[in-house]
Amino acid sequence: MRQLPLRGPIQRAVRNRQEIRAAVLVLAQEAYTPEEWETERKAMVQWGLLSPDFPLKDYVLELLTEQAAGYYDPKQRMFFIADWLPQLVQKPVMAHELVHALQDQHYNLQKNFDLVKDHADLTLARKALIEGDATAAMFLYLLEPIGLQIDDIPDMQTLLQMGGALLGEQFQVYNRAPLILRQQLLFPYVHGLAFVKAALARGGWPGLRRVYQRPPVSTQHILHPETYFAEPPVLPQDLTPHLPDDLLGSAWSKRKRDTLGEFLLSVVLQQFLPEDEARQSVVGWRGDHYVLFEQPDTGRLLLVSVSAWESPKAAHAFFQSYSKLLAVKYPGWTQQPLQEAGGYVWHQDTKRLLLRQQHRFVQIIEGAQQEDLLRLQPLLERVAEPSAQPR
Repeated sequence: MRQLPLRGPIQRAVRNRQEIRAAVLVLAQEAYTPEEWETERKAMVQWGLLSPDFPLKDYVLELLTEQAAGYYDPKQRMFFIADWLPQLVQKPVMAHELVHALQDQHYNLQKNFDLVKDHADLTLARKALIEGDATAAMFLYLLEPIGLQIDDIPDMQTLLQMGGALLGEQFQVYNRAPLILRQQLLFPYVHGLAFVKAALARGGWPGLRRVYQRPPVSTQHILHPETYFAEPPVLPQDLTPHLPDDLLGSAWSKRKRDTLGEFLLSVVLQQFLPEDEARQSVVGWRGDHYVLFEQPDTGRLLLVSVSAWESPKAAHAFFQSYSKLLAVKYPGWTQQPLQEAGGYVWHQDTKRLLLRQQHRFVQIIEGAQQEDLLRLQPLLERVAEPSAQPR
C-alpha cells in the first residue's frame, strides 16, 4: 500500500502508561536541556502564548503521555503501542507506526528529519511531511477494504473539527492546554495530511517519494502546497543576518533566536484576534526571525522580530493585525505614531513597544525602554534597504 519495501526487521512492543511516560521524559531530555526548556517558556510568554507562571516542560510531558497511542523510536528501530488501546484501534495505530519505521529505513529520520533547534518553522514542516504521510497510509489501511481511496479521506477543515471535538471530549490534559500546544500537536497530522494528499494527487506514491528528496522547508509549503510545487518553489527569505547576537551590546545576552513561520505567527495572532483574521493576515509570509535578549543584571527580556512579506500590501495586512494584537495584549498603554510614517510606539511609564512597517518588512520590539529603541531603530533601518531584498 505505501510502496516502500521492507529493508530490514522491524521490532514492536506494547507499553503501559508509566513506561510511555518514562520514554517521553527521555525524549524530552534529549531534545532540550533544562535551560533550553526555560528559555522556550520565556519566549512563549513574551509572545503572549503562555501565562508567566505556566510550567511548560511538565505540561508537555503530561500532554504527550496522554496523547501517545503509539510512537516509533529511531534509535532502537522499534515502535511501541499503548496497552490501554481497544483492539479495534490498535491495528490502525500499528499501521501508522509501521510507516514511520519504513520511512526511517528509506529516509533516515534521525539524520534528515530530526528537531532543528532555532527553527521551529522548518521543524514543524518536516514533522508535517512525516506525520501526514503516516496518517494518509493509516486512513488507506482503513478505507481500502471498503472500496474507498485517498480522495475519500475527509478534508483538512473537517478533520480539524473532528479532531478538536474528539480530543476535547476525551483528553482532559489536551482540553486544558494553551492554544499554542494544541495547535502544535494537531498541525503535523491535520495539515500534514492535506499536504500529502496534494502530493499524491500530483504524482501518487512515486511523487511523494520525490518530496522526500526535496522536503518542504516551511509551514507555508504545508499550508499552501502550490508554493512548494511551483517552479521554482517559493522559498523564505533568510533574515538571520539582520539580527546579530550583539545587536543590543554587551549589557544584554542572547537567550534564543528562532523562525516562527506562517503557521506559528497565525497562532500568535489567534491568541488575541479572531481565527479567520489571524490566518488571512499571514498568507503573504515570506520569512521571519526573532531574537529574545535578556539583561542578566535585571532579568529583563526584550524581543526583536523582523518579518518579510510578498508585497507591501501583505506586510500591511500583518502590520494592522499585529497592531490590534498589541492593543489587546497591553491594555491601557498609550499609542503614538512614529515621527516617520509607517509605525507606532506604545508606552507606559518607561516601558516601550515598537511596531513598524517598511516596504515589505515589519519590525516588532517588545520589552524595551526608550534607550533601547534609540539604539535599535537605526540598526533595523538596514533591513528595508535594497540589499535586504530577496535575490
